[in-house]
Amino acid sequence: MKGAAMKKIYIRTHAYNASETLQRAVDSVLHQTHADYIYYLCDNGSTDGGATRRIIEAYAKSDRRIVPFYNEMNHVWDGSAEYIDLPLHVGDDDYFCELDADDEYLPTFFEEMLDFMQENDLDVACCGNDFLDTAQENRLVSQRLLHATLILEGQQFAELFPYYHCFMRTCWGKLYKGRSLRNYITRHEDCPNYPVAYGGDTFNTMRVFQNARRVGILPRSLHKYYMSPKSTSYTMHPQRIQCDQILHEAAMDYLNAFGPVSQRNRDFLYGVYMNALRDTANLLLNAQMPDSEKLRYFIEMVSCRYTHQLMAWENFGVYHSENPQSVQDSRKELFKGIAGWLLSLSEVSNEQVEDYCNIGELSSAAAEDSERWIAFQKRRVKIYAMQGQIEKAKRKLDELKELVPHDKDVPYLSQLVPATEGTVTD
Repeated sequence: MKGAAMKKIYIRTHAYNASETLQRAVDSVLHQTHADYIYYLCDNGSTDGGATRRIIEAYAKSDRRIVPFYNEMNHVWDGSAEYIDLPLHVGDDDYFCELDADDEYLPTFFEEMLDFMQENDLDVACCGNDFLDTAQENRLVSQRLLHATLILEGQQFAELFPYYHCFMRTCWGKLYKGRSLRNYITRHEDCPNYPVAYGGDTFNTMRVFQNARRVGILPRSLHKYYMSPKSTSYTMHPQRIQCDQILHEAAMDYLNAFGPVSQRNRDFLYGVYMNALRDTANLLLNAQMPDSEKLRYFIEMVSCRYTHQLMAWENFGVYHSENPQSVQDSRKELFKGIAGWLLSLSEVSNEQVEDYCNIGELSSAAAEDSERWIAFQKRRVKIYAMQGQIEKAKRKLDELKELVPHDKDVPYLSQLVPATEGTVTD
């Protein structure tokens, strides 16, 4: 360490059924070249027969810097308030960081980050990250890394937003001054708009950045993130779509604090939102759940006003991307995939048919796919006829006759009007 004696570092790891990876994480802390820290280590209600708890107990007995906590149930903090509320009680000039139970820091993480913070008078310091795929024997698949040091203060938080945004998505790989943590959300029940399913890292890190006077990004990769299919990022949660919307709103609020949101930043954020929708759509398509449940989620996704704005955004990508055509093509592919899946359904319940047709037409229009848009128009005629909504069916059929008077399906649809009520089938 350079300079005067440093304040204390508080580091926190909570582990759930992490007996296979926890040793890697804890050892990476114990092997730090800067050894003055307190390590809060919690068994977060593991159900692995005590394996995770025994590892924590053994480490706590062998190193007095480790403070152990044991939850009886996952994410129930009744007996571990000191642990979960730690960020709120770190001294203003002390330091705090997080480490997942399956990740690790390089041995010089504390030393290099403390020096970086001292030299640049920072409230928050970020480092680069290595991303390793556990499904490929921990092969390095990507890095999040700048080529030069970046220091943010004042309006630079808004002006350079697309450049540093990826570092704000996660709470790990950072060292925080205690004074920057005062609006950190430790218990989601205290915050009505907290993204419970996933994205809590991003939500809290944005709050910390907004509270920070100066933030620095060190062009050194000092953290290893092990990508696991069990991560909440790769699993479907009932509130996931809502979380995509919450994070989009939170990012807009973050930027609004620095003045009117620029066209560039707004364009960039809709690109981020599009990528979130794509990840969620892929999870949905591969999820083991009934089609009716998947449809309910797609209705929620496509009916959202932010999705409508994304669909209608003219010159999308022009303000933030060097290749706006590629961004626009990605948008088309996203909604083309959704429309294709919707058309593959052989049965839709009466309760969902109206929304089904609405999002099908919207998705087809966003994909600039006139053939599929017409296909949903035809389905709407069939649905109205089978539900006995004859007037609606006739109006839609008349519209179709004007649009595609020679279409081969028009005579067939004409025979369905009137029709009896029932479940829609192909």
